[in-house]
Amino acid sequence: MDRRTFLRHSALSSAGIALASSSLANRASALKQVGELERARSHGFGTLLPTPAKNTGETLLAMPQGFEYNVMSKTGKANVERFTDACRARRNVDL
Repeated sequence: MDRRTFLRHSALSSAGIALASSSLANRASALKQVGELERARSHGFGTLLPTPAKNTGETLLAMPQGFEYNVMSKTGKANVERFTDACRARRNVDL
């Protein structure tokens, strides 16, 4: 690694750390003003509900209402099994 690359990476890392710490400081001061953690939290997208995957129908995640997801792959399966499972889910047929 040459000196320019090192300095560039160092500057980017420093900027990232400064940004992250200022964000945490802002959250801490907001919490101090409100006084309670529950009142300081944002409401986000609503409550989380068990949501079936769009392509397989398996319920693996809890998501806000209106959100959906697809299962891309599962750990521990060979690539051929993943491909076969994806084809079955797409076509709704047994191979």
